[in-house]
Amino acid sequence: MISIKLDKVSKRFGYRYIFKNLNYEFTDGVYGISGQNGSGKSTVLKVISGFMSHSEGTLAYHIDNLEIKRAVIFQKLSLAAPYVNLIDEFTLPEIFQFHKTHRSLYCDTYHQFINILNYPYRPDVFWKEYSSGMQQRVKLCLAMLSKSRIVVLDEPTSFLDDKGITWFYDLLNLHVENKIILIGSNDQRDFSFCNAIINIEDYHA
Repeated sequence: MISIKLDKVSKRFGYRYIFKNLNYEFTDGVYGISGQNGSGKSTVLKVISGFMSHSEGTLAYHIDNLEIKRAVIFQKLSLAAPYVNLIDEFTLPEIFQFHKTHRSLYCDTYHQFINILNYPYRPDVFWKEYSSGMQQRVKLCLAMLSKSRIVVLDEPTSFLDDKGITWFYDLLNLHVENKIILIGSNDQRDFSFCNAIINIEDYHA
């Protein structure tokens, strides 16, 4: 079992609170973080994932009854977000091998990875030459295929066309067991798999 418990967690920049007194306990399942653009969805996901520190309150992480320190939660977590990018000068085979060096994956070979991506990527093209949609597909695929117990997806369907969105939902549906998946979005379609949805605007000061 996995749990992430937030006790009166707040984040502010200067005197301005982005969100305040967020109390919630996530357990195994899929959760949505909703809100308008600029409401703080990305901020709360950054705080939960350890990408950003919180200002007040406490966070506690437990995996299989063991407490995981916040300083090392990144070892148990995968993140796909617009503000997280991969290495510009790497080709896709190099990106796959680099990721596989640092994370255990549900696929063993690059050939399997390409089949799951289900898109005609050229192996000799650098990451920086891919379109935003192509990059998004790779980031989502790496996050979902990693054997991480916590998966954070910020605006997962941004830059994806209708076929890409269907592909992502199918992939998500295959990898929801025994993990916490957090989805930040303002697209209601992204919440179709969610056990619960938190509107971050309910925690504005």
